[in-house]
Amino acid sequence: MIAITADCRDMQGQLNVVWEKLLPAFSDSSLPENTEAEAELRSTLEGLHVDTGR
Repeated sequence: MIAITADCRDMQGQLNVVWEKLLPAFSDSSLPENTEAEAELRSTLEGLHVDTGR
């Protein structure tokens, strides 16, 4: 899903960017494994918490 919510004078120009730049970047293949980035992500996620105010 792509949502464009900004008030722009050239909506076709915005859509052209989506078609020309964003859509070609999608692929059916998986990304290569990146253990360093995965470890960093896991570390970041472990440090997150939700404050329920209780």
